[in-house]
Amino acid sequence: MGLHSRFRQPEHVGENRCLPCTVVNVGIAIAVSAAIGLWTAGAGVAVLVGCLVVIYLRGYLVPGTPALTKRYLPDRVLRRFGKAPTQPSTPASFSPEELLVDAGVIGPCEHADDLCLQPEFRTTWRDRIEFVRERDPGSTRLEEAIDDPDDELTFESIDGNVVALHDNATVGQWSSDAAIVADVAATDVVPSFVSSWQRLTPVERLQLLGSLRLFLETCPACDDSVELDEEVVDSCCRSFDVVRAVCRGCDARGFEIEWT
Repeated sequence: MGLHSRFRQPEHVGENRCLPCTVVNVGIAIAVSAAIGLWTAGAGVAVLVGCLVVIYLRGYLVPGTPALTKRYLPDRVLRRFGKAPTQPSTPASFSPEELLVDAGVIGPCEHADDLCLQPEFRTTWRDRIEFVRERDPGSTRLEEAIDDPDDELTFESIDGNVVALHDNATVGQWSSDAAIVADVAATDVVPSFVSSWQRLTPVERLQLLGSLRLFLETCPACDDSVELDEEVVDSCCRSFDVVRAVCRGCDARGFEIEWT
């Protein structure tokens, strides 16, 4: 137990284990062991066992693996382990903010040089949020609300987030039940303001809803105020800046996006 505690690295094993790192290092261990086994089978087996023990206790075999993984593993590999970038892919020709401004959903703030929800939409959306929240819509209701008749989207749960994928690109993300409630409620309200809603593709609808959540002023979960903040998220495989809209009273995340 003393040796186990001495060599074990809790920051890289257990729940903190980086699966891409582990796979890469196990592959290296197998290759090295196989090469040694060509000369002496027993030595090859012994080396493999030793390498696997090191990986089990320390999380990796090659020194500096976490840093190397963050720098060199491509996104398509990280995505297989749920570690890919989560920044939504936005159609180049589609501008959600411009559409919301033209529809009178957002406009100049009364006391700041910025854009805010306009009073009529703010009140209507808030009333619908309270209605939807009482019925606990969940992600299934969200999928129905987006209306995707051709099944272009795939909804998955990754690292505690619900994400929508289209052609392996993330086009929607919900980091809390509050975000889901906000979007389900918005799908009942936005069509009355945005005349082109029915002509939007499922991907464009998701982008519009995600942009709209940036302007939340009252938390859909706890009715407290919402504030924007930025932080650096350092996972086992990547480090990236995240911009979030967070409820002050309950810390629910209404919006979260990687900032590049």
